[in-house]
Amino acid sequence: MKISQWLQLGPVITPLPVYHGDKFGLKELLNFEAMELREWWPESGALVDWDAHTRLTWQPLSADSEGVELIPRADSPHPQTAYLTTYIRAHRYVKAELQVRSHHLLAVYLDGKKVTDKTTSESKAGARAGKATHTLKLETGHHLLIIKTLRDPENAHPWRIQTTLKVDSTFGKNALSPTLSSRQVMDIHRLLDSPQVSGVSISPDGKLATVTIRQQIPGEDRAESYLELRRVSDGKLVQTFRGGTALSTVQWSPVGQRFA
Repeated sequence: MKISQWLQLGPVITPLPVYHGDKFGLKELLNFEAMELREWWPESGALVDWDAHTRLTWQPLSADSEGVELIPRADSPHPQTAYLTTYIRAHRYVKAELQVRSHHLLAVYLDGKKVTDKTTSESKAGARAGKATHTLKLETGHHLLIIKTLRDPENAHPWRIQTTLKVDSTFGKNALSPTLSSRQVMDIHRLLDSPQVSGVSISPDGKLATVTIRQQIPGEDRAESYLELRRVSDGKLVQTFRGGTALSTVQWSPVGQRFA
């Protein structure tokens, strides 16, 4: 089964750091992930803030017999990054062999977790595209497949991605169906692993609130806790304290909107 319908984000120019050399090349640039992929649930036309100056839009993209071809931004000597996503609806438990081919670099994520990558660039004339493979074990439900791809500016081959899924006949012909619909169905993971509010604290002036959230990390036997700062009037998110900025607990100052 070839996957023919995708949503595309980018490409964006992603230069190597100014100190680039043997210690930080294309492989390291591919592995550096600036986006929080676990929170993605893309839809056609949805906006993504790449940075403070760049806003991207998810656009539908159709594949031909050789996959999809991405068009790099013209006249840039730097690497470029793009994302392809599609949803896979599993109508029962399924094992499927995923194969992704390209002359350029790529990483593959399933439901926000990296499952395989390809860190080589086949730049010689006439070279065959390299591939990344992985055995997917899909439980009944809706799954998000993300391909992050990095274009090598010194590789003249087209920026083409070809993706296939091979399902064993024992699972039946209709066990999987790719789709661009983000409509979700209830499954055991959403039932048990959805974010849970474990605490709320309101500022003395009643305008802001911190919300402590606990969430199971996909594919791992542990959870994380983080804080969201929201406006009380409309619930709008002001800031998230997560990862390197995580706060375990907070206390408000007696006056104003500051933490003690």
